Amino acid sequence: MEFHRLALYLGLLLYCTTPALAQDILFDDFYFGMPKKEAKKVLSDHHKNLKEFEMGSGVVYTLKRNSLVMDKGKLVEVKVWTKSNLSLNQIVSGMKKTRKHFEGQGYRVVYEQEHWDNPELLNHNKPCLRLLDPKQTLLLEIEPRGQEGYYNIYLNYYNLEWFKKKSQQSR
Repeated sequence: MEFHRLALYLGLLLYCTTPALAQDILFDDFYFGMPKKEAKKVLSDHHKNLKEFEMGSGVVYTLKRNSLVMDKGKLVEVKVWTKSNLSLNQIVSGMKKTRKHFEGQGYRVVYEQEHWDNPELLNHNKPCLRLLDPKQTLLLEIEPRGQEGYYNIYLNYYNLEWFKKKSQQSR
């Protein structure tokens, strides 16, 4: 019995101290608090895969150098947006497909505007659509941006605790 308890404790210790497992993943291999130099290296190493990828059937996104938002040299947010400008019809369809994609991964909606999928009917002083990941550590904001018939879908990935603290500080 004593051996099994020791093995359990050692296994738990190993799990909690493994860097990749102990980090709060924001997106792909990017984690909350990642040093700027390391984040740039990950971006450089994965450039081909991050230049163009789907999230939702036919909705193509990209991640670039200015997608990484730093605070005091640490990664606090990752921004991803559609690779191409979209028309109003494409943005409405793309918003629905993107939401369905994340809900299929276990994300749940924690806030949505009434017309969350149509940029022409949104209240731009409020968030559009917010989802929480299954572990409840990651907040994802989805919002359409644009003007004069050309739009992009923006996905903003935040560590939930950091987001709560920043929201309380700004009040």
